[in-house]
Amino acid sequence: MGVRPRRITGLANILLLCISLVVGYAVVEVTWRVYLYRTLTLGITAQILARIPAAGQEGTLAGASVYDMRTGHRYRPNIALARSSPFPVSWRTNRHGHISEQDYSKIPGPNEFRIGLVGDSFTANVTNTVRWGDVLQRQLNSSPEWRAAVNERKTLVINFGLDGIGLVQFDRVVENLVLPFSVDVLIVNLIRNDVIRRPYYRGGLFVGSEAEIRQYVADRVASVLLRTIYPEVFAVTIGSYFGVKPQLTQRIKDALNKDAMSNERFYDDPSEAAAVGRESVAAIRRYFPDALFLVHPSLNDYRSIEEQGDAEAFRLLTVATPEAGWVEMMDRLPRPRSKSELESWFNLPHDQHNSDLGLTIYGEAVAELLIERSRDRIARDRAR
Repeated sequence: MGVRPRRITGLANILLLCISLVVGYAVVEVTWRVYLYRTLTLGITAQILARIPAAGQEGTLAGASVYDMRTGHRYRPNIALARSSPFPVSWRTNRHGHISEQDYSKIPGPNEFRIGLVGDSFTANVTNTVRWGDVLQRQLNSSPEWRAAVNERKTLVINFGLDGIGLVQFDRVVENLVLPFSVDVLIVNLIRNDVIRRPYYRGGLFVGSEAEIRQYVADRVASVLLRTIYPEVFAVTIGSYFGVKPQLTQRIKDALNKDAMSNERFYDDPSEAAAVGRESVAAIRRYFPDALFLVHPSLNDYRSIEEQGDAEAFRLLTVATPEAGWVEMMDRLPRPRSKSELESWFNLPHDQHNSDLGLTIYGEAVAELLIERSRDRIARDRAR
């Protein structure tokens, strides 16, 4: 009878020892992670800040962009890019980093009507010397009917297009780039392929204030440290003797670089692509309920070629978002009379983006659409 209490006491002592070891290790692990949080946040932030270049440099298209944590990338302000081969390219950015020959303030003038354009390279037009947004602006300002519709205000078209991005990022562009410029009308211009694009990021440089960058880094460092269950202290001390290697620092770097370094360019599942696209459309319409969603025809649309499942994803998206009122611009463009005429609308054979001629035709068609809609609106108002 006297042996059992001693046995129980021994087991209790062993259990207490194990609990003490676990608690003690947990305290050391937490302390180490707090240290990692502080040192990595400061170190990585300093590295990023040191890599942000000054504006005004010229160079390649890739060099014209800096990484943006919200929109994927932005064009650097006050730069110019030009080349003559294999086809002419010429454009510059203004002080806001918008592709434009014009400069303007964030706050509209009293006699100014603003139209914002959101889209990918078919809107940014970085493979051209012409921007269809400029054509649109010129056509509208020269139209007496349009000027009357906007009470004789001067129309300014602001190009927020960013090459490479997809629909999944368009709402971020609206939220972070468009809203500060107080546009009156928003045009979302996309090709079908935009629907299946995953978030796209260019380069390893950030755009934003030092506080924004520090917060961005801190959030991702904290996320990894809080969610990862791993004996990091054991790994950095004696783990090498047991084949256990430290992981947290590398996982943090991977988290910061995941989007920028990802090789997965497209969604494999059209349903998934349509679902994230629907969320983006809904977010855009919360800001701009009357946003105009245009489907810009690509060369593949004219050739009836489907790639990467984009046609199915786009079909699912339009079925799920009838409120967007998708406008198929191919139906509003002149029909090419020959193969050679069609090819003249694109930078063939070197590139499948629109040529300067193709963009001019497109800009004129969008202007006709807006004038037509203003006419219909005026007629509805008079009928009330």
